[in-house]
Amino acid sequence: MVADPPGVGKSRSLVALAEVGATGFEWFNLAVKRRFRTLIIQNENGLYRLQREMTDIDEPCLEDYLRICAPPPFGLCFWKSQLCDQLKAYADSFDPQARLD
Repeated sequence: MVADPPGVGKSRSLVALAEVGATGFEWFNLAVKRRFRTLIIQNENGLYRLQREMTDIDEPCLEDYLRICAPPPFGLCFWKSQLCDQLKAYADSFDPQARLD
C-alpha cells in the first residue's frame, strides 16, 4: 500500500515500477529477475489524468502488464462487500499472478 498526500508522486512512482515489471529494465540499479504484472487500485486520480499520464509513457507492452482502476465513486469502502466483490472480479479478470514470459 502506498499512501501520502495528493501530488507527491505516488501514481508516477507506481507506474514507473509497473513499467519496470513490464520491460524487465533495472530499477534504481536493481536487476529485475522476472517481469511482473501490476494492478493498481486507486482512489485519487480521475480517468482523464490517468489517460494523460499514460500517453506520456510510450510503452506498448504496458497494455498486457498494467491495469489501473477508476476511482470508486464513494471511495475505497473496503467494509462494503459490494466493493470487495467488484475489486475481486476486476483482479480475477486481469490475473496479475499469470506469467507472461
